[in-house]
Amino acid sequence: MRLQDLYARHDYEVPGAAAYDYAASRPEINADRVAVMGYSFGGYYAARIAAMEPRYNIGVAMSALHWDLADWQQKILDRQSGNATSTAQSAFHFRWIMGHLDDAQAAIEKAKKFSMAELAPKMTTPFMIVHGDNDTVVPVASAHKLYEAIGSSNKAIKILGENDGGHYHAQADNRQVGTDMLADWIADNI
Repeated sequence: MRLQDLYARHDYEVPGAAAYDYAASRPEINADRVAVMGYSFGGYYAARIAAMEPRYNIGVAMSALHWDLADWQQKILDRQSGNATSTAQSAFHFRWIMGHLDDAQAAIEKAKKFSMAELAPKMTTPFMIVHGDNDTVVPVASAHKLYEAIGSSNKAIKILGENDGGHYHAQADNRQVGTDMLADWIADNI
């Protein structure tokens, strides 16, 4: 992505639909059993695709994204303005993925489009979130907000604590724990 100057887009249902079309065209794939999964920022993408592209049969997120990405990034910018080492987030990464490396406010403005507030209630696809309770990149409150807002009657959330392993962002301390939970949930619900 960096080599080709590809930046984040909010409407990930567009590439999500293309990915589904490709998967469903493959003779070895059962189109009635296609899942969408994302981790870290992909938690937003997976949730958005599950809400907007109903051909996916199930969705999972290994870490939800910030409920209000623009507000969260504004708070980070404010904190970093006083002390560049005051947050776990880098000073440039968010601006780069938004395509506004030299303009933090333009990146924050673009981030206003990255919201599940209106979409999550429309989601009917079964969806599970696995999130670490010590996630310093995406607060655990964002996972709870997404879970509560999801309209599907078949939804699940698992918050992993220190004793579980996988209690950091996207289960970076033990990704296998989150992966196994999501795989088991998919197998039980697809």
